[in-house]
Amino acid sequence: MRSRGKGLLANTSVPLAVQLPSVERSDAARSSWCPTAFVNPPLCIPRLLSLVSRQSDLPLASTAGTSPAMSSDSMALLAQRLQMLSEDGIKVNPATANPAPLGLYGFALTTALLQGSKTQLTEPAGTAQIAVSFGFFFGGLAQFCAGLLEYQRRNTFGTVAFCCFGAFWMSLAIYVTLGAAGVYTAEAVKGMRLMLTLWGIVTFLLWLCTFHTNLVTSWLFLSLSLLFWFLAGGEGTGSERTTLTKFAGGWGFMVAATAFYDGTAALMKDVYGRQILPVFPLKPVNKVSLGDFGTKRFVDPEAAAKA
Repeated sequence: MRSRGKGLLANTSVPLAVQLPSVERSDAARSSWCPTAFVNPPLCIPRLLSLVSRQSDLPLASTAGTSPAMSSDSMALLAQRLQMLSEDGIKVNPATANPAPLGLYGFALTTALLQGSKTQLTEPAGTAQIAVSFGFFFGGLAQFCAGLLEYQRRNTFGTVAFCCFGAFWMSLAIYVTLGAAGVYTAEAVKGMRLMLTLWGIVTFLLWLCTFHTNLVTSWLFLSLSLLFWFLAGGEGTGSERTTLTKFAGGWGFMVAATAFYDGTAALMKDVYGRQILPVFPLKPVNKVSLGDFGTKRFVDPEAAAKA
């Protein structure tokens, strides 16, 4: 069962004597009992449950070292696993590595570096240069690549979010570098305010799409949108703006810490196979749940048919 049913019944140990009829059949024969098996595997769950319930009432062929009693127990275990998939939601993403921790770590570390400059806890000019350097690759390119990998997982939200902020960091790094090189010489205080304000709006719109994720991810985007607006208000000269910039820097450290936590929670979940750090999942919206950046679940199999 592990070899052919890996995507749907992963980690389910079932003896060969109780494998489903489709395990050793061709693709055409397999589609006869579940026509949507290769288009939408979640729709096969009710039929699998029905098949298991019928087979559990029949005598099971035994093989060497496998008694009918063991086969009955294995069939009951298989039925339990299928019922859990039906009740807890069906994971429809391909079995690929979760790129969310990479994207979140790249965003968090680069953001934290920049806030060291904003709060003046470190050398403002030197720390800003370090942040720009990381903005090219770790915060920019690596995060953008995480977004492209989310595309492979059919995760629209992760693709948009990571590609947007990866492109943001690379754009900011290029702008600062060209300004330091003397290519850009014009002062753009109001332009910087406008840019940060617009990014706050974009982040706020992304936050509106987090109501089916978890509390940590949702708070990350809401607090990040406020960070952009705080930074926009701090652009310019004057004691009040300087104070607001320092406050924004402190707020940014909190945003970075949230991103670090969210990324670590997703990474530990993939590594250890269960949720170690709580992220407080929110209720599904329209029968769809996105517990983290890379795990999309349809709570109702019928909802998967519409995807």
